[in-house]
Amino acid sequence: IFLSGCGPTYEEGSDARLRVNPANQVTFSRVKTGETRTQPVMISNVGHDPLKVSHIEWRGAENVRLSVEGSSFPRILDTRGQFSIAVHFAPTTTSPTPDGVIRIYSNDINHPEYDLPVVAQQLAPQIHVVPSAEGKLIFGQVDAGQTATKTVVVTNSGDLPLEISQVALQAPSDFSYEVVGVSGYPVSLLSGESRMD
Repeated sequence: IFLSGCGPTYEEGSDARLRVNPANQVTFSRVKTGETRTQPVMISNVGHDPLKVSHIEWRGAENVRLSVEGSSFPRILDTRGQFSIAVHFAPTTTSPTPDGVIRIYSNDINHPEYDLPVVAQQLAPQIHVVPSAEGKLIFGQVDAGQTATKTVVVTNSGDLPLEISQVALQAPSDFSYEVVGVSGYPVSLLSGESRMD
């Protein structure tokens, strides 16, 4: 009597199981414009058959890029084999938040195309004015024909760009104002050092 055993083949990937860590999303927290942050993603095989990862790509905004540890694709992972991806996020004025997914193509029959969203927990634009409305802009005694000048500084304490659409003065005709170094509106203030006087 001749007996032959026939298990799942490599091409079928019947028990090639992709595990991604983190599994649900890659999260960046409070990344300012001009900075770059990196988060790791681990790809592993938790099945009994070899896992073939044929390709990994980023589908989304241009402010995210991927770098992959080790050799090029396709990558074959035996049981408990793994490799890592570095996800780099660098917000810009035109693209301040990540918007897309990391797509992983493999022979996992349950997840041949695995999408891993990339998100950022960014604070909304927040105007910060010094002196504040409560502190007021107080002029002392100013004699006729003399001029006194006070500076108001506007910054953005949020993470996303703050768009200033207009500045207006509501005061008697004795008062005037100038926005320093601004040729037109809107003015975009980034988080941190960016300011309008």
